[in-house]
Amino acid sequence: MAFTIPQAYGQFMIFNTIAFLASLSIILLLVSGLPMKRRRWMWTQMVTMWIALSALAITYFITLIHMTPHRVEGTLFQVTKISVLGWMTMMAIVIIGNVVRVMRYLLRQYGYMEDKEREPVAETMNGVHWMPKI
Repeated sequence: MAFTIPQAYGQFMIFNTIAFLASLSIILLLVSGLPMKRRRWMWTQMVTMWIALSALAITYFITLIHMTPHRVEGTLFQVTKISVLGWMTMMAIVIIGNVVRVMRYLLRQYGYMEDKEREPVAETMNGVHWMPKI
């Protein structure tokens, strides 16, 4: 591919490298021992994972397009179209869910929406469930 289609090979190498480095980064973030309960930290990991998966998907499709024989390009086009549509739908659902979550947080923060009532959570002490005194 490097000799026959140098431009496609360059794209393949760029997206493959991004996917590889993002995958290594997310593994490093997970095993680093940093606190996982922080929202910003989880958001950073989520964005890194999105980058890794998107670059991996692009690399896959570049390879698939250039390795498929010409006689089955119609089938490849249909498979690619459905796959990309499915991927974009999933990404849109995740993004819309996160936007709704941020909007609800901001509305609560600025007083346009009341905080939700929380019930006391049963805690575990030495394997025994108990309710804290209020």
